[in-house]
Amino acid sequence: MLKIVVVLAIATFVVAMGWGALNKWPIDGAVFTSDPWVTVMLTDMMVGFALISVVIYIVEPVKWKALCWIVPLFIVGNGLSGLWLLLNLQKIQAKFSST
Repeated sequence: MLKIVVVLAIATFVVAMGWGALNKWPIDGAVFTSDPWVTVMLTDMMVGFALISVVIYIVEPVKWKALCWIVPLFIVGNGLSGLWLLLNLQKIQAKFSST
């Protein structure tokens, strides 16, 4: 069931990224200074990246491999964290159920 949820989340991300790449958004830099919720949204996104980075670092036994997932996460986005979750669901469940 968890794998289905993660796959659906990744698919949603891929569709949104494709839509965004094909459409020109009428956004200039002014949106970042005129609407405080944009700052809130970006902060929320970065905190989410940081939180999943902690999980990746804890679960991955080889720390340089963990960093290979964490560093691009802040550039590529949550599609990468979804892929990592999909590939590591069993490892995560085992790691957190044994504590």
